[in-house]
Amino acid sequence: MVQFGWGSKQRRIQAAETDLTRAISESIAQDKALPKMLLDAAGVPVPMGRAVTTAEEAWEAAQELGGP
Repeated sequence: MVQFGWGSKQRRIQAAETDLTRAISESIAQDKALPKMLLDAAGVPVPMGRAVTTAEEAWEAAQELGGP
């Protein structure tokens, strides 16, 4: 945790969150796929990828996406 300022003007930051961070922001940030989808929908370039849970899915994704 890092504290900036003193008294009523102080702000504390923990893990990139401050006391002003909204709950919706936390929810979006905790889901790795959602921010990527939202950025893509807004026209922001994002790297190709997808979530996988097994080694087989990882291999299939690498083949589809043109992995190394």
